[in-house]
Amino acid sequence: MRNQIFFKHINKFHPINWLAKCVERDRNADLNDIKYKENMLAKPEFLLILADIAIRVSNKNSKIVKGLPSNKDFTNFINYYINTTDKKQSKFLQEYGILALASGFLNEQIKFKFHDFNLSGRSHLLYSQYDSTIKEFMGLNIMEIHTIYLILKSIYKDTNRYFFKEDDITYSEHPTLSKTNIKLFLDFFALDIKKYNTTLKNLGLTKDDLYSFRLIEKYPIIKIDTHYIIPTFDNFLYSITSNLYIHLLTYFAEINKAKAYHDKLGKEFENYVELLTSQKFNNIDKADDIVKKGDRCEFIMNHKDTSIAVEVKKFAFLRDSIYKLNIDDLNKLLEQHIIKAYKQIENTFKYIDDKKEKIGIIVIFGDISMSSAIEDHLKENFKNDDVVYDERILIMSIGNYESLLSNTPYDVISVLNKYLTTEKYQRGDIIQIISSLGLELINPLLEKTYLDSVDKIFMDDNKSLERNI
Repeated sequence: MRNQIFFKHINKFHPINWLAKCVERDRNADLNDIKYKENMLAKPEFLLILADIAIRVSNKNSKIVKGLPSNKDFTNFINYYINTTDKKQSKFLQEYGILALASGFLNEQIKFKFHDFNLSGRSHLLYSQYDSTIKEFMGLNIMEIHTIYLILKSIYKDTNRYFFKEDDITYSEHPTLSKTNIKLFLDFFALDIKKYNTTLKNLGLTKDDLYSFRLIEKYPIIKIDTHYIIPTFDNFLYSITSNLYIHLLTYFAEINKAKAYHDKLGKEFENYVELLTSQKFNNIDKADDIVKKGDRCEFIMNHKDTSIAVEVKKFAFLRDSIYKLNIDDLNKLLEQHIIKAYKQIENTFKYIDDKKEKIGIIVIFGDISMSSAIEDHLKENFKNDDVVYDERILIMSIGNYESLLSNTPYDVISVLNKYLTTEKYQRGDIIQIISSLGLELINPLLEKTYLDSVDKIFMDDNKSLERNI
């Protein structure tokens, strides 16, 4: 019954009407005032849900109406979506409680909280060694991808514009913006509505699979005849930065080199985390140099009377893991990565001077929410004589670590101490602690990397393109 109400509401409008509404909400919602529900529900994660489901479910045969759905129509869409949880899903929530939310719906709400500079800077630093590979399967390198992104961002500053055409972003004077390159870009990142649904069908998903991965994360641009629309720019940026990992993995899997790619990227990720750390902490010890026996973490950063042991894990959810009505995939990943990380940090703690305050950070590659719930799950379900799940250790996504390391060593320690001394289920996310203390969220190294790349884009231009950041 609840699903029927939802489907009826969706079918009041054509998918194009809903997609245009996403653009309007993306521009006009006041996200600094989310006490109003219509603002809160216009956050990028909800726009992503609306766009994906509208493409899959809304009646393609209905007429495109003049004007847009109202804000009330938009709010009802999201409310009805949240209320579509069926009995099987409710049972899952009853059985696993907050952990089910941690590995499910809440995961959709943490992808778009990091600054553009951090995401773009990371993609340049972490994936630069794959530039020629990306060029091979996409036809464009990272710099060219970001150039086209900037042009599209500039075009969408016109608040009367909802759609664009190939010719709108083609500039013969700029080598990157040639007709050939624009076509390569759109062929890779855009799908029309029919192809979008056919692709999902081939993956075994139907319009009834409301809680599944969002194909729009891979294809953030929707083609409509000769026009294109970008429902949410945050998702667009996420696809060309964080999701480079997925695009590369898909390519390497097709040529049977996925494992080699995983292994190499794991090492590159460790180096990347160490590089971020070295920009702020002068006193860093390699754990290999101080741990005499047993497991050890990557490194220890020291400041005055505090030592922070850091272990880096290339932990990321599989494509559809967070939507499955079981936690088998999560448990498997926890066993492979997180439990071992606890062991490594706990053993490293033994070799750090007992006069020092000790904190541990497990930095993971993927997004994660509600780490406190996962810690409780580990203690209850993975009892092990080799690990005690020390409560001074916290699990943190790379996005959070980048923001944390935007600050001085003193402030980093202040954030961590405030987080650890806050009641477990009142902690929220580490980035909320950083914000509450009025500290920096934009990482200086990543900001410089991003701005340098933008400067290079416009330095290479023979004519004049307005710099839009």
